[in-house]
Amino acid sequence: KRNDGAADPDASDLDGLIAERDRVRAELERIRREKREAEIELAILKGAVELAGIRAGRRPGQPGQ
Repeated sequence: KRNDGAADPDASDLDGLIAERDRVRAELERIRREKREAEIELAILKGAVELAGIRAGRRPGQPGQ
């Protein structure tokens, strides 16, 4: 509201912008969380591959390769 008691037309615009900002922040946090989960999954898969000995030219169960 303005000082003269009339509704400020920009107030609803500001409220909309604030709501949009909050939605964007929540979406960004969700994306960051999914990225962290994907990085953890990738690290686990890389570790499993390393343990299995599956790398360029190596075959599991064959020593010296």
